[in-house]
Amino acid sequence: MPISGVGAVMENIHYILTLGILSTTLPYALLSYGLEKTDASTGSLLTLVTFPLASIVLAYIVISEIVSLRTYLGGSLLILAGMVVLLKWKHKRHFLAH
Repeated sequence: MPISGVGAVMENIHYILTLGILSTTLPYALLSYGLEKTDASTGSLLTLVTFPLASIVLAYIVISEIVSLRTYLGGSLLILAGMVVLLKWKHKRHFLAH
């Protein structure tokens, strides 16, 4: 039977608030702090890679979501793509500086 209605929301409000704080407020606060300490290109790359991965980890920890093989593969591809882009960008930047 699906959970719906105001009563169900009120019964689970602590889960809803925890997910809201952990998956939205905290990451954006940390992102803002991190962007102050790095340049924009590094910050945007880290954002593209870390937000999806952090969401997967939080879903596993907070709501015990089962992480499938496809999720592991997707996360690995995100990390690999981020590393490739970062290495190419640093190489290009180094080449242009000389």
